[in-house]
Formats: sequence, structure tokens, C-alpha cells
Amino acid sequence: MKKLGCLVLFVLMAGAGNASAAGIDTAAVEAGWAGQRTSWREVGETPVIWRELLRGDGAFGGVSFTAPLDRKNVWALATDFTQLSKRSGKIDTVYITEQEGNRMTLQMVAHILWYRLSLEFEIFLEPEEIFRFRVTNEGVGEFYGYCRFQDAAGPTVGTGRTGIDLATHYKPGGLGQRMLLKQLMILERMALMHGIESFLDSCEARRARIQ
Repeated sequence: MKKLGCLVLFVLMAGAGNASAAGIDTAAVEAGWAGQRTSWREVGETPVIWRELLRGDGAFGGVSFTAPLDRKNVWALATDFTQLSKRSGKIDTVYITEQEGNRMTLQMVAHILWYRLSLEFEIFLEPEEIFRFRVTNEGVGEFYGYCRFQDAAGPTVGTGRTGIDLATHYKPGGLGQRMLLKQLMILERMALMHGIESFLDSCEARRARIQ
């Protein structure tokens, strides 16, 4: 990985205020997950908080960490969706089919476990603040969530840091019902940790170029 957007799309195969205002209702994901399991991990030298919850209406998963780059540049890296097929062996093709205002639609062909599926992602962006995403497929089910960006304290002016919070909810469909949610949660956690590692590398590389 190399981009956080790839992290988001890699998951399935995946604020304050009115959660539905951006066109995708993420209220269930943004609310507290009673009974969630939380663990601390390290990716390189970066602490990462992982949280998960399995219940009757599907699986919740999320990560929080801090990127060593200012929010404007982190946003640029995270929303560079058109390069995903070059950066993940799980994605064959991806292209933008529609973009109007803050709404974007991506069409992609990806591998989920032993299946090869064509999926359409709907994304709503609030620049440099949050993007919400959703994919609905009769076989796979519904997968949606958000990725939020907030300024974090940096050591000096010009070398800012950005707090990132990514949370998802997966409601299985026909194909998803045949997959064990626990197994999918393990795969999601592995994908996210790998994605965070590569994304942090990209942040470091960009920071070196702009300093």
C-alpha cells in the first residue's frame, strides 16, 4: 500500500454532526460499539489502536493512528484512488465512473478470498476532513464506513502530523453469509495493518520531498 485509499478498498475484499449529510449514513459506525474489543499494536514505531465487534447485524472494524505529515498532504495521498490497481495485488482494475461535486463513483475488479468480483464504490468527500464510502453487492452484502482526518501536534511548524480514524461496518449478503465473519475480521485486520505500514512509508517519502 502505499495509499490509505487502497487501505479502505482492501478491507472488504470495505464525526460529529449529521452523519447522513454527506449522502452515506455512517451513524451506526460513528456511534459507540458496546462490547467492542480493543487492542494496541505497533506498526514500525507508530502506535495503532485496533477495535472490532461481531454481532447479529454484521462486523465492525476500525483503526486509529497518527501519520507523520500535515493534513493537506495526507488527504492527497489518501484520496488518490486511481492508482490503486498499481499498488495492490488484490485489485485488477479501478477507475472513476462518475465525479460531481463531492460525490465520486469507483468501479473496480478485485479478489476477495477465492472470488473475483466487480464492485462499485460510492464515495462522498469533505475535503481534508472526512470521506465516507459504501459498496452494495447482492452477493457480497453491504460495506460502508468513514475515514476522518484531524490535525495532531507536530514537533515544529511545517512538519505537522495528522490523526486518522477509519471505521467500517460489513453486513453480509448471500456470498458473505457463506464466509465466516470471524475469518473476514482477521483478514481485515491483517489488510489494515499492512496498509498502514505502507501508507506511513508514503507519508515519510512525501515529507522528505517537501522539506
